[in-house]
Amino acid sequence: MLFPDGTAKKLAMRTPTGSNFEPDDWRYDAGDKIVSMQPSFDRQLAVVVTTKSLYLWSMRPLLVLAKCLRSEVTLREDGSNVSIVWKPDSSMFIVLTDKGLLHFYEVLQVGDGMDLSFRQEHHFISGSGEDSGRQSVSVNFKMALEINTGVRCGVGLSDEVLLCTQDSPSILFLAWSGIVNEFDTVALEDLDFLDDSATSPIKNMSVNEEIGLFSWINEAGDAYIARRDQFEGDEDDGNWTGLCVHRGSTSCLASLISFNERFYQVAIGDTSGRVVIYSVSENFKEVTFSHELTVDLGPSKSLNAVNSMDWTQNGRILAVGWKHGGLAIWSVFGKLVFQTKLDVVEDDLNVLNIDNYFFGVRNLFWCDGAFELVILSTSDTEKDIAVLKFLQSPLFHKASMENISSSILVGDECVLIRNPDSDGFDAVNLEWSNWDSIQVPATYLATNWPIQYTAVNSAGKLIAVAGKHGFALYNVSNNRWKLFGIAQEESFSVNGGLLWFEDYIVAAVKECKSSMFQIRIFNCDLRCLHTEAVPEAVHSMSRTGFTILCLMNNSVLSQYSICNLDNDSILFTLNSQKMIRDIVGPLQSVQSLLWIDTPNSKVQQKIIILSMGKLSLLQWIDGSEDKWEHIVFDTKIECFWFSQPNLHGLKTSFCAYGQLTMQFVLMIYHFIHCSQLLLDSILQHYLSQGSQDVAFQFISNFEGYRYFSHSLEMLLHKVIEKEAGSKFVIDGGILPVVVTFLKQFGNFLDIVANCARKSDISLWEHLFHVVGQPQALLQECLDMKYLATATSYLIILQTLDQNSVSVAYAKALLQKSLDLSDWKTAKELLRFYKSLMAFIFSSFIRSENMTKSLVHSFSGTNPGVLLLEVSPASVCQSSDLDLELLLHHHSQKLLAEYKVRALGQFSVLLSRSLGSYLKSERKRRSRDPTNHDFDWSFAFATSHVQFNLAYPDHYGVDQHQTKMPYRRRQSLPLNFKPAPPASVIAMAKKHSPLSLDMSKVTCLPVGPKSAHLDESSIENESNFNEIK
Repeated sequence: MLFPDGTAKKLAMRTPTGSNFEPDDWRYDAGDKIVSMQPSFDRQLAVVVTTKSLYLWSMRPLLVLAKCLRSEVTLREDGSNVSIVWKPDSSMFIVLTDKGLLHFYEVLQVGDGMDLSFRQEHHFISGSGEDSGRQSVSVNFKMALEINTGVRCGVGLSDEVLLCTQDSPSILFLAWSGIVNEFDTVALEDLDFLDDSATSPIKNMSVNEEIGLFSWINEAGDAYIARRDQFEGDEDDGNWTGLCVHRGSTSCLASLISFNERFYQVAIGDTSGRVVIYSVSENFKEVTFSHELTVDLGPSKSLNAVNSMDWTQNGRILAVGWKHGGLAIWSVFGKLVFQTKLDVVEDDLNVLNIDNYFFGVRNLFWCDGAFELVILSTSDTEKDIAVLKFLQSPLFHKASMENISSSILVGDECVLIRNPDSDGFDAVNLEWSNWDSIQVPATYLATNWPIQYTAVNSAGKLIAVAGKHGFALYNVSNNRWKLFGIAQEESFSVNGGLLWFEDYIVAAVKECKSSMFQIRIFNCDLRCLHTEAVPEAVHSMSRTGFTILCLMNNSVLSQYSICNLDNDSILFTLNSQKMIRDIVGPLQSVQSLLWIDTPNSKVQQKIIILSMGKLSLLQWIDGSEDKWEHIVFDTKIECFWFSQPNLHGLKTSFCAYGQLTMQFVLMIYHFIHCSQLLLDSILQHYLSQGSQDVAFQFISNFEGYRYFSHSLEMLLHKVIEKEAGSKFVIDGGILPVVVTFLKQFGNFLDIVANCARKSDISLWEHLFHVVGQPQALLQECLDMKYLATATSYLIILQTLDQNSVSVAYAKALLQKSLDLSDWKTAKELLRFYKSLMAFIFSSFIRSENMTKSLVHSFSGTNPGVLLLEVSPASVCQSSDLDLELLLHHHSQKLLAEYKVRALGQFSVLLSRSLGSYLKSERKRRSRDPTNHDFDWSFAFATSHVQFNLAYPDHYGVDQHQTKMPYRRRQSLPLNFKPAPPASVIAMAKKHSPLSLDMSKVTCLPVGPKSAHLDESSIENESNFNEIK
């Protein structure tokens, strides 16, 4: 469920060197060690106390809000700081001293102080949960109170503080104003459920005010749970009931106790390092042993007393810290999740940089969201607090079957998804991981941290994450996030469940303004397709096929059917509702539910329920509300998986994951994806033996594999490398045999080119002596129209021969690519040609400068020497002119062949101005009176074919008349024939009408009247970018 993410970060208590924001006498004292830390009830604040000072930390954003330093006088009179007691609303806390005094501190919001919140618009990105910032607070000392009997420990309630006294063991109730409530104070010896030996002082106490449960451990090492029942009468204001959970022995005393209110479990740590878990009944009158938590530190190491324990807020994870031995983390039913274990000898510890909490833990607690664990070590030299980050599985929040099938991990700011389609190969990192890290948008996390719900669709391509408000959707295919608008996002919050149905998101939500509860269905564009109002909040939700099961907070189980209709619409129907309050037990303990379809059975409704670790089957017989059967399969189960019918030939069954009763040791080996190619070695063996037929028959079996060509390249490379040290022709050399063998394959030219480019240049002479010269191979590629292979030989040719040869073949290859309309290859060749000419030009410049310097040095001895100056620019200008003529002639060729679409693509990819060229051609042809060979009919027809346009219909003039606006009729004389204007008559006489040869058009298919081209689009160059 939880996985550690990297090493721990440190919270420094020290003042930065050179800073001047506090006086010298307030600076951190190196001899002042941290003695305790305690979070507030909502985990938003934490108080860290040293022997003579205290710090108020904000956990999100992570910073120190206030610091209080005690004077030397109070340290001598009241004693040094020991522990902290918080008020549930975080407005006050009490610091206990080693002399039993209570120091009351108020946490006040400072209105005119430094505002730590951010402006609505700022130029930096806020961290997770840091958008609202933190208002400046002030920690004010309120009073000091001394209890004559001394105080050993205490817990905070809403209206009062419960203190455990030292001298006369009792439970003292004290108001937050400092007034002692003598009426509620009770001595331990007066409690009926305690015997005489159990009246020793209480040294550790915890409370759950919501259910009114107290738990404590006394000096004798016994653990108790108790409740205080309230009455309305005046004769008695409270009655204590309880029972002993754990009886300590001489060698094993209880040292710490913690209650899990969600799963009704009590965790008790003892002085031997064990943690014993007990299950408590719903009425808190029965306690049964559940399981025991132990770790193995090795044969030469042993644990000490349990120093600190803390459950996560959802009760699924328990963190335990020992006085000596580090820490460990378990799931709710005893699966070891994490352990600080050192696999080094004691002599190596001094030279290793190991965190101090590996050797002992004084305090620890989970932050809000359980993404971070704050740890204080027992080391006297420790000056900082460690914060260990964790990744969470979706099972950490909901143990539903949808979360079991998804391979994702949720971090504080990211989501890790496993990519099963990858082959695990990476040329840089051989230990490549299949996990892809996806950063959640910072704008969403800044206001909606932490992530509370995560759901992945069945294909693993769509991920939905939900925080405090709204949710965000990620598409793995295009690597894009989709978010709601700010107003829509803040209008609702996911409360109860988030799951996928096909490509639709089903979310149980709560409207923020009206506090109404709904089930909403969204598509991938975050458009709400359906809204179903529900009377109560949804506790949990699951899906099986077309059935969605919802458990409400009033213990009503609702069964819905969902169906995807056409036009992106959803049919969501309520089928049945049943009350299961007396079946599943406490609602907060329900972990998962699953509906089972049984169409051919008399039992029409079957539900698998996982509650408090108890896996059971609930079935209603004949659809009756009263006739049902409850079958318990197993206990201490954390999650389960139910197979669909006919899945891989399996019958309908389910697998449960829980605590194992059988323990065994497995050797774990790190698996690395790797492969070794052997085909080339086998072929080399066959060819060296003269068995060419056998080699060809063998390699033909692998022709469909993607590494087939690579195997042949490796064969050629190994033979060249082996024979390169000898002369060209040696008796017994197999290179000619290998070349003859490779010529049987159609990709022979590719094999030679790839092998040459991946081999050292010193091997080329031997290679091309046998296979042929690069010029001949390049010409063969041109004849066979292998342009991509020809470019590889052009690079080889440029390395071996003179630049003039490379320029000539580059022109020939460019001409061939233009003839074949391979515009991408032509673009790369054009870039190669220009860079080659720039290299030639720079070479001319360097040689000319060197020649001039030599002439200048010999001018004194032989003044009659004359230097014939040749301009290097003239050579490049001539080549540029040839290139421009080549491209211009090809443009004229495309235009003469009526290839308008190809001309547009040619101009765009080769960065040529099409509009300027067409204008110049129009002017040139207008000046040539003999140019009347343009075939308009064929140009019309072929343009429609190139751009996939439909042809106009054949219709009469009477079928296409413009609708005139309505006008009032007027009487006109009979036989009235209006004459056309004189300008129209003159123009008709001057210009003869344009006649088209429709014989070439009528044979083509008929299309709509709207399929026409605008003449202005020919002159607009940007239109050809769209045509491409």
